[in-house]
Amino acid sequence: MSRRTLRGTSLGVMLALLAAIAGDRSALGQPRAKGRIPSRSAPDPPTTHTTARPTLACVHRQDIEAWPLRRQAAQILMIAVQSSDLGPARSWVSNLQIGGLLIRGASLTMGPDLQTLRTLADPPPILAADEEGGRAQRLRNVLGVLPSARRMAATLTTARVRVLARDHALKMRALGLTMNLAPDVDLTDADNSIGTRSFSEDADKTIAYATAFAQGMIDGGVFPVLKHFPGHGSATGDSHMLQPDTPPLDVLRGADLLPFLAIPRRIDVGVMVGHLRVPGTDDLPATVSPSLITGVLRNELGFRGLIVTDALSMLPISARYSTPDAAVHALAAGADLLLFDEEKDVEPIVTGLAEAAADPIVARQLVDAVMQVLAAKGYRDCDGPGPARR
Repeated sequence: MSRRTLRGTSLGVMLALLAAIAGDRSALGQPRAKGRIPSRSAPDPPTTHTTARPTLACVHRQDIEAWPLRRQAAQILMIAVQSSDLGPARSWVSNLQIGGLLIRGASLTMGPDLQTLRTLADPPPILAADEEGGRAQRLRNVLGVLPSARRMAATLTTARVRVLARDHALKMRALGLTMNLAPDVDLTDADNSIGTRSFSEDADKTIAYATAFAQGMIDGGVFPVLKHFPGHGSATGDSHMLQPDTPPLDVLRGADLLPFLAIPRRIDVGVMVGHLRVPGTDDLPATVSPSLITGVLRNELGFRGLIVTDALSMLPISARYSTPDAAVHALAAGADLLLFDEEKDVEPIVTGLAEAAADPIVARQLVDAVMQVLAAKGYRDCDGPGPARR
């Protein structure tokens, strides 16, 4: 069965869920007539929303608005760092109150260092890792080996994947890690740049296995982030090296977008946006595209959780913008947590965001993003059921 359809012979419960939200599906198990995702006006199906985030004190939006702009700006940044050299990270956390760090490398003594990092700021930083499994697993020497997503889907049941992910999350949490930039929900065969990072080229199988993996992360106390919206599986190349293009949006609606619709309606996850350009939209990489982040992910799919960018230091972005400008454009597009690759100097990014927030529209977007980052850390919105965008 093609990756462009949903198979009627598996995951009956999930297909029933998708059928309930997708008014244009003619019959359960049949391809979508026009490959359309319903508008946000469609009623949400009943779900049990589970989360890895602790329930912490609530925060008032007006209190966040009273923070200095530089503190707000730092709170929406995540910087990749090597676990063997956390000196700059300690300074960013204690002096700037940076929002998050992506931990790379495999220092066997990293645990106490990471625990110390979390004591240097209030609220403490998100400490994230890339632990998908297979070749996309940077901390395997410390945490042990996870099979690739493709191997999990080929050799394990979803129940077993959930247990495997939970056990891995418990080890992550013991080190002080609180977020996993996984699972990968791209739909593809094993022959492109995503390859075995993908569970399957089939939408319903990917939804089943990625949901199990994400739920296992939550069971172990780690917040999962789906990637790479709007779907890297059918893109034309590797966004580390060039600007990839996807098929048009109508084609993506038929398959690639479905995991980003279905999984957040069942469990509490973030979404990472990739540097993917969609023909017929605004000719921008998705990470800086208001049409794709706000228009499609927020408004069309109804996603109300944390939106993380792929590293804004990568070629599709660095070829267009300076580092501070990339941050401003991603925020303006609707992203919440802005990832950068091992920057040597974070100050210009903080300054650029703070200066841009002199504009009232950007200032409101910045507070929205801070509220989302705090929600991902477990803080409730005192004035409502969740952050501004929930």
